[in-house]
Amino acid sequence: MLNSDNINDILKKAGKNPDDGEIKQRLLASLSPKDREKLNNMLSDRAELERLLSTPKAKELMKKFGKNG
Repeated sequence: MLNSDNINDILKKAGKNPDDGEIKQRLLASLSPKDREKLNNMLSDRAELERLLSTPKAKELMKKFGKNG
């Protein structure tokens, strides 16, 4: 299951300046097939994606990684 520890580990392994494609590939490779399917379903549902991105944790992560618009 993907959690904040997994994400931190993936980002550390990716290095300081990984490109988006490399991060995506490492992230997807770390997921179980079931979690990968859940992620794909969520990302293809615009309303669910907007709901997720509006959460405090998502906003915190976007700010941390400089993606806050």
